[in-house]
Amino acid sequence: CSVRDGSGINSEWCTCGSVLCITNQRCNATASLCEFAPNYVQTLRGSSICPSGYQFIEGWRACQDVVRHFAAAAWDRSRSWTWSNRGYDDRKPFGCSSTTANQIYYNSQENPRYGHAVSRICVKSQTEACSVTDGSDVSANYPCVCGSVMCASSQSCDAAANLCLLAPNYVESAPGSSNCPSGYQFIEGWRGCHDVLEHLSTATWDRSRTWTWSSRGYDDRKPFGCSSTTSNQIYYNSQKNPRYGHDVSRICVHSQKVACSVSDGSGISAEYPCVCGSVICASQQSCDAQSNLCEFAPNYVETAPGSSNCPSGYQFIEGWRACHEVVEQLATATWDRTRTWTWSSRGYDDRKPFGCSSTTSN
Repeated sequence: CSVRDGSGINSEWCTCGSVLCITNQRCNATASLCEFAPNYVQTLRGSSICPSGYQFIEGWRACQDVVRHFAAAAWDRSRSWTWSNRGYDDRKPFGCSSTTANQIYYNSQENPRYGHAVSRICVKSQTEACSVTDGSDVSANYPCVCGSVMCASSQSCDAAANLCLLAPNYVESAPGSSNCPSGYQFIEGWRGCHDVLEHLSTATWDRSRTWTWSSRGYDDRKPFGCSSTTSNQIYYNSQKNPRYGHDVSRICVHSQKVACSVSDGSGISAEYPCVCGSVICASQQSCDAQSNLCEFAPNYVETAPGSSNCPSGYQFIEGWRACHEVVEQLATATWDRTRTWTWSSRGYDDRKPFGCSSTTSN
């Protein structure tokens, strides 16, 4: 090969140490390796071992980064694949892989049956360290080493905790996982979930509702709480015991965030998210630390979506006029209407609980 140190591509087939590289691969003659993109190699189809000096990619975001370095590839998706009735093509190896059609995907299922046309993707273990390692900002270079893990584009490195943050104070679980890393907790309430958008410019808000199994099939299985999908959609599911989705990461917030600057419920905090007793308040919520409550306006709290109980010391609002007064206390809200709703042919969106309520569109 004319370029033998991995710094550039070769325009034709060539010998690289003891191996043969194809067109547009990078030759690392010292290691006898052909990289398909800087710092990335592929295993043989069906192999589960990375070459020496390389490691398997962890997390779908790091896997999706491969597409940035490999112009011929396209992102497929991330989910948990095992054996399915779709047949042989639905057997995917664990982790980040590519197919012979140059599709890149991530399988979070750790013990699947292996596919027949699949190469796993490995990243160089000794890539450059992240330029910012205290979790306060993004790195100047990616992929980058963060303690014992490797961060993907736009993630913030907390090297002391060996964590790649989705945004400052926020991390994602592995797709399908129901545990937060040590020092983090799941987000409670759709408003806290919606706050993630302020820190993640590439994400969009999907919605909040109660998801269980539905006739829409596999894609309508959402985990409880605040989650993100591989298409960077953020949503909140208030159903505590659903069947889990296949391509979903739950979002966790740092448990030791600063305390709310106002803790008696009389005003908003100077910083969010903030700790209020045993809970964490979202933007524009007032903290009543003594009651462990986040009020969305002075003297007003919201129940969890779908709940029919008020916290101790609060009661449901009676009458549409009292309900209308909430708009005066909540500048971001608008009045919808009052009427009598039951089940209708319009479907799920026309089912309203009794009394004064709010939606995720305020």
